[in-house]
Amino acid sequence: MKISVIIISYNEKDYLPEAIECCLQQDTFEKGMELEIIIGDDGSSDGSQEIIEQYCKQYPDIVRSFVMERNITGPVIPSFRCSNVIRRGIEEARGEYIQILSGDDRFLQRDKISKAVAFLDQNEEYSCCYTDYRFFWDDGTEKPPRKTKKAQFSRPVLWSFEYRHISCYLFRKSVKHYLLDRFCDDTGLFFSCFLAGKAMHFQDPAFGYRQRDTGIMRTSDRVDLDLLEMLLFQDVQETGKLRRSSLAKFCVPTLRVWKYREKLKEPKYDKYFLAAQQKEGDNITCLRDWEDTSVQEKYTYYSLMVKMVFYRAVFKVLDIIETLVK
Repeated sequence: MKISVIIISYNEKDYLPEAIECCLQQDTFEKGMELEIIIGDDGSSDGSQEIIEQYCKQYPDIVRSFVMERNITGPVIPSFRCSNVIRRGIEEARGEYIQILSGDDRFLQRDKISKAVAFLDQNEEYSCCYTDYRFFWDDGTEKPPRKTKKAQFSRPVLWSFEYRHISCYLFRKSVKHYLLDRFCDDTGLFFSCFLAGKAMHFQDPAFGYRQRDTGIMRTSDRVDLDLLEMLLFQDVQETGKLRRSSLAKFCVPTLRVWKYREKLKEPKYDKYFLAAQQKEGDNITCLRDWEDTSVQEKYTYYSLMVKMVFYRAVFKVLDIIETLVK
């Protein structure tokens, strides 16, 4: 098997057919590239599983699926659940290359996958290829392509500032050996790809990112998202890789959490503290309990912030230099 496309879905009945069809319409079949579609459903309750079963029956040699149980007790961090679905999909994948697609999104180009595969076949030092993307809404509105820098930047500089939606990139299955403990979506998986090798950027907007009021980016407040970034920072630090550029990358969310640390005492954020306390480098508990934090812990936190601000400035300068040189 050459390619595995993993579609991740949770209560996306109205959008799933479009996501599956855009995979079936890829030109990989015409170019003799074997492709399978694995649909990972996170325990949907809206009828999504019936649609998935229909496609599995219609395309038994191409489409298969699995369902995650939702025996949930207590608060849930959605990103962790999404990561678990992706991780299982990667384990079940038979393909040499893996492409992930959210169940409410779509590919914009028929050669999105084949173009990346052709490049990786010829360039073993690269672990992934990623594209630009375009925002779109259900009413037909579209936003111009989100573009990244034109040049092939060094990994430390790229990691310092770049964000990529998980559906933008196709990667080698060998990346699974570099997965983080808790984060296997978007930024976490992008980091794993960086550890595995170089990243190739295609400037075409080959992926459409649907904007919905019920999406996680809309339903989560700024504090939620920044605390999630700080948890990711814990996992990244644990690897001991790209340490300085990671300080630059996570500087802004860490500073923001510092500014609104009084809000952290609200019960709805407890789930993040429980997760943070499971690993070393738990700075968010330090911020929540700032008044009771020891002088030594405060000094350690201040030292971290000085490093973060310093390296963000350093990598910004490197970013400008690479832009001018290339």
